[in-house]
Amino acid sequence: MALTIRTRYLQRHAEPESLAFSQESDVLQLDSDLVTGFVLPIYDESVSALTRFLDMPRTDNLISVWVFNAPKGGAEDARRRTESALSHFIDALEMQRLNPHIYLARLNDWHRLIIIDHCAQTRLLPAKKAVGLARKIGADIVIAQLSNHIPTWLYFSDADAILPSDYFDLPSFESRPSACVLGVEHQAEQGLARESALYDFKLHYVAERLKASGSPYGYIALGSIIVIDVDDYCRVRGVPKKSAGEDFYLLNKLAKLHGVESIESPVVSVAGRLSSRVPFGTGQSLEKMKHEHNQGDDYGFDSPKTFADLKYLYDSLEQAILLGEMERIMPSFIGALSKNTKLLDTLKYLGFDTFCQHAHRQVNTPSQFESAFHQWFDGFLTLKFVNHYRSHYYPPVSLESLDAISNEMTHSLKKKYQALITHR
Repeated sequence: MALTIRTRYLQRHAEPESLAFSQESDVLQLDSDLVTGFVLPIYDESVSALTRFLDMPRTDNLISVWVFNAPKGGAEDARRRTESALSHFIDALEMQRLNPHIYLARLNDWHRLIIIDHCAQTRLLPAKKAVGLARKIGADIVIAQLSNHIPTWLYFSDADAILPSDYFDLPSFESRPSACVLGVEHQAEQGLARESALYDFKLHYVAERLKASGSPYGYIALGSIIVIDVDDYCRVRGVPKKSAGEDFYLLNKLAKLHGVESIESPVVSVAGRLSSRVPFGTGQSLEKMKHEHNQGDDYGFDSPKTFADLKYLYDSLEQAILLGEMERIMPSFIGALSKNTKLLDTLKYLGFDTFCQHAHRQVNTPSQFESAFHQWFDGFLTLKFVNHYRSHYYPPVSLESLDAISNEMTHSLKKKYQALITHR
C-alpha cells in the first residue's frame, strides 16, 4: 500500500518530537478530524506578550504548539528569561507532562496547547538552525496528530503578532494554493512611528511592484503571516532549518508547487520593534532606518525602472510562449531580451546561459519551458536581480519620487504612501 504524503514525511523527514504524537493516539482528545495547526517559536519574549495567544480566535479544532527555544552560544540572560516564561505557563496552566520536555494543556473543548522545551541548557538548538528548526518541530508535531485525508492549513506566527478575530477565516479558492500570505500592518513602538511606517510601505511596495511585473514571487515573506497547506508543506520537506530567512526560503519552495496567494484580509498587526537577534528582518531594518534618520539620510526605495525591466522580461516570456512552437520560443525570447542590454547582462550574471542549455536539452513543450523558467528564476534569483540593478544601474530613489507612479499603486498602498508624504 502506497504511503500518504503525510505519513511518508513523518517517517522520513520529521523531527523526533513528532514521535510523541502518533496518528493513532488520542492524547489530545479532539472530537473531530477537522484540525487547524498553529505554530509559535518563542525566544526571549515576555509572559504578557504570550498570554494573548491563549485566547485564540474560534475555529473547529485548534492545536497550538509553542516552541520555547534558545540557541547554543547565545546570551545566557535571554535563555534564562525564555526558560522563566516556559515555567510560568507550565505552572499556571497545570500542564500535563508527556515526556521530559513536552507538555500539554486542554484549554477548552476545541483548543489544545502543546509546549516544547528547547531552552533548557541540555536542549538548546544549533545556532545556525534555531528559529527555522523551532518552526519545523512545531509543525511536525501538528502533522503527526492529523487525519491523513482531511485538507488542513498550518498557521505560522511570531510572538510580536496581534491576531485579528477573523484570523482563521480564509477566503474560498477556486484552486487551493500551496500557501497564503495574510495582510499585515506594522504597529510602532514609541519613537519608531516613522521607521515602522516606512518599513511597512517598503514591504508592500516591493511585493506589489513584483506582482505587477508578472512575477509569481510577488508576496511579503514574513514568518508571522504565513499559512500553508499541510500536504504541500510535506512535499517541500518542511521549514528550512535556518536561523533567519527560513520564511523566505519556505515560501520560495511552495511558490513552485501551487503558488503563494496574497490576501488582503485577515490583517495581522506586527510590532515594529528594534532587534538584533537575527541578521536581517523587521528589527534589523528598523535599526538601520533609525540610524539613517539620526544621520539625516533619506531612506531609499528600489527604482520603478528596475521593476519596469522585470515586467519587460515577463512580457517577453509570455509573447514567446504564445508562439506555440519550441523551435521559435527560444530565439524569440532571447531576441527580445537582447534589445535590453541591462536586462540581458543581469540575467547572464545570474546564470541564464546555463538555464538555456538545460532548457534546450530537457524541455519539449511551451508549458514546460515556462515552468522551467519560473523554477530557475525563482524568488531568490529575483531578489538577486533587484539587488544587482540597485547596485549597478538604478540606485535607490526617494519617497517623493514615487509620486510619479502613485496612480499605479493599489488603493491600500497609495493610502500608506500619502500618509508618509503628509507626515514628513
